[in-house]
Amino acid sequence: MAYGGSGSASTIKQVKLERESELRIEVGNDAPLRLRLLNGTAEIFGTELPPEIWLNFPPRLKFAVFTWYGATIEMDGATETDYTADETPMVSYVNVHAVLDGRRSRAKASSPDDSVSSQGPRVIVVGPTDSGKSTLSRMLLSWAAKQGWKPTFVDLDIGQGSITIPGCIAATPIEMPIDPVEGIPLEMPLVYFYGHATPSNNVELYKVLVKELAGMIERQFTGNAESRASGMVINTMGWIEGVGYDLLLHAIRTFKANVVLVLGQEKLCSMLKDVLKSEPKVDVVKLQRSGGVVSRNAKVRQKARSYRIREYFYGLSNDLSPHSNIANFSDLFVYRVGGGPQAPRSALPIGAEPAADPTRVVPVNINRDLLHLVLAVSFAKEPDEIISSNVAGFIYVTDIDIQSSKFLMLLEVELQLYHVYLNSRSGQHMLHKTVTQGMEHLFTLGVDYLTNMTRPTLNPVSQSEIPFSPLLTMEMDSLPNGNNTSGTPISATATANPAQPPSSNLPQLTESLKLEHQFLRVPFEYYKKTLRANHRAVEKEMSAVISGVNEAAATDLSPDDAVNHLNSLVSRLQGLKRKLEEGSRAEHLQAQKCRVRLDHLESADAENMSEWNNTRMKRILVDYMLRMSYYDTAVKLAESSNLQDLVDIDVFQEAKKVIDALQNKDVAPALAWCADNKSRLKKSKSKLEFQLRLQEFIELVRAENNLRAITYARKYLAPWGATHMKELQRVIATLAFKRDTECATYKVLFEAKQWDYLVDQFKQEFCKLYGMTLEPLLNIYLQAGLSALKTPYCYEDDCTKEDPLSQEAFRTLAMPLPYSKQHHSKLVCYITKELMDTENPPQVLPNGYVYSTKVPVILVILLDVPCIKHILFIIFCSFAGS
Repeated sequence: MAYGGSGSASTIKQVKLERESELRIEVGNDAPLRLRLLNGTAEIFGTELPPEIWLNFPPRLKFAVFTWYGATIEMDGATETDYTADETPMVSYVNVHAVLDGRRSRAKASSPDDSVSSQGPRVIVVGPTDSGKSTLSRMLLSWAAKQGWKPTFVDLDIGQGSITIPGCIAATPIEMPIDPVEGIPLEMPLVYFYGHATPSNNVELYKVLVKELAGMIERQFTGNAESRASGMVINTMGWIEGVGYDLLLHAIRTFKANVVLVLGQEKLCSMLKDVLKSEPKVDVVKLQRSGGVVSRNAKVRQKARSYRIREYFYGLSNDLSPHSNIANFSDLFVYRVGGGPQAPRSALPIGAEPAADPTRVVPVNINRDLLHLVLAVSFAKEPDEIISSNVAGFIYVTDIDIQSSKFLMLLEVELQLYHVYLNSRSGQHMLHKTVTQGMEHLFTLGVDYLTNMTRPTLNPVSQSEIPFSPLLTMEMDSLPNGNNTSGTPISATATANPAQPPSSNLPQLTESLKLEHQFLRVPFEYYKKTLRANHRAVEKEMSAVISGVNEAAATDLSPDDAVNHLNSLVSRLQGLKRKLEEGSRAEHLQAQKCRVRLDHLESADAENMSEWNNTRMKRILVDYMLRMSYYDTAVKLAESSNLQDLVDIDVFQEAKKVIDALQNKDVAPALAWCADNKSRLKKSKSKLEFQLRLQEFIELVRAENNLRAITYARKYLAPWGATHMKELQRVIATLAFKRDTECATYKVLFEAKQWDYLVDQFKQEFCKLYGMTLEPLLNIYLQAGLSALKTPYCYEDDCTKEDPLSQEAFRTLAMPLPYSKQHHSKLVCYITKELMDTENPPQVLPNGYVYSTKVPVILVILLDVPCIKHILFIIFCSFAGS
């Protein structure tokens, strides 16, 4: 091993890795670390590093950069420890992946009706504490996702919380390699709340939740052949002795695992082989523990759980903004699982000890004991459904006021976006918690970090209250198509006869309003896009629910299984309802914008024409700023002028994310945008997606990752061969010419300006999609005015300063415009600058100059003398002014 240093200073350094070696890094506690791949190929826990792109790793993170063929890594920042190691178990790990990949392929090729052969590998990773179980799970998941599979990740380690906060068991599909910084994606995870750091606090409850999670995943696999063939990877806790061993066996049998990977524990491997030898087709494989695994004591673990809880609410880099909210005690129902009243010893048999029901749900009075605790928001409608229901998210109680019966809570971002409501007739959610010493220890340090954050104080008088109540529920049958500020449905308002502008005002507005096409088109297109998205969501979810009902009707289910199946369908419909409520609010917002803009156009009349034109000018300026990427300035101008409903800031913010990503050489957001608007782009015969794919291929060639580039071309570029063969042939040739080629035909493909071209092309497609003009409205209005002023004289050196085209910026803007056509010539006096007409006729002097009659002849004669020309002109101007 070659050590790179310990507690190194914050300097840039390079580390060269040989074949099949890894760089093990522990980021310092105080500052983040930047890292990038300079050359070669490398990966972090199965996810490949992009070439020459800096990645930011937060403090206290521990990871390893592994390379199969050699690489050079550059680091910028302080590390607690960093060293290279050439002895790793990665070869055995990737061999396991190869075997699992073969099983997935066989499962996919088999008949879906065969429940045994169509089942992909169900891998469970077991081992003692700090043996690398989570790391191996991430590798297997990332490698599988890289091959196009969508395995399900199941996390049963309640003490660590890889998917969500500690104290939960959860599952989520993995469709892309796991981000080395952000970790497991939180896209619709299935979460069950346990509330302790160890299963020993309530073993029976842990078993019940594991069974519920396994049953839910099994039902999803039944209706999804792709997920079933992809299988699952299960991460477990480090408790492997006594009751912990029994819980491992319970998890293996409940999830029907057929591959058991044992890390660094001979005894455990031998015990599992003896117990599971009677199980059909269960393979127990022992793997070597990685030398890079860091052992942690109880204090370090507790602190890691605290950081994990804080990260859930505020993000990995404090990039999230949790929502503070005030609620009444009566708005929430709080329950605890386990405990409850116990029978007295006198009522029990001799020798029996009083015991509490471990799965009993008991209501809890809201008091100061809940202060600084994390509560789970359940999808359950009744208390009896709490244990069998997954949770929507978590809230943190920041303050409690017993006197006013109110408390202040911190909501996660997802709850704020989904508008989760409590205590409502149509779908009340319940908060449940487990009030035990273990839970209080679990969240002690986590809430310390939340407590130290700046937050509003509980003051019912000054704090604006937005309580959870039935008033906030959004019923689909009562929501109109759109409301104006007075509460009148838009549909009713739109059918009324609008007041027409005065007829005398129409002629002067006719030509100008032709340019207001996008003013109404943009919100209308956004409105249609939202409608289509809602329609697709309804079709997808309702089809799945109907299939589930038909399946349940055709299958002889036990009462418990039937109830669980129906609960899953109800949960799915509740999720659909929340999506539709959010979509309905978006529809209402865009419909309201259309109504406001129509009212604005109809309000133009002779009395307020000056004010109306001023508003239009500000709209045009906001449009220009948004197109030129001056987003902050545009937002401030819109807010200060109260133009939020008359401008399209939200639409341009959508484009900003894609443009920023392209400028950072990332095509993923742009490809996602193309996928969302695939049908519209296909109708317009857009080449944007094709160009993005080409650029991604070029970047792989630039990184000298030819094998991956060829695989990428076969998957993503080959379908375009029928229509873009010449471009494909040109780009594929870069495999031979490389990035340092001097051949101009291929050298240009590696230039940075290709990214600028993609940005420009995206802007054009974006404008076409929403019916916007390709040029900013400000340019169009200015060019319309300049077209009436442009003459050949404007580009001469002695062009008068009063002419706008004397300025270089206006000359550039008017360059593509034709010269103004003048039917009648006009003479302007050089001296007086006045028009020469019948009232001020021109006069020609013997020297050939023409002046107006208002210029005294004596002055005209003297002005021909160079030495006194300037002085006499000043005198004349003064005399004329007097």
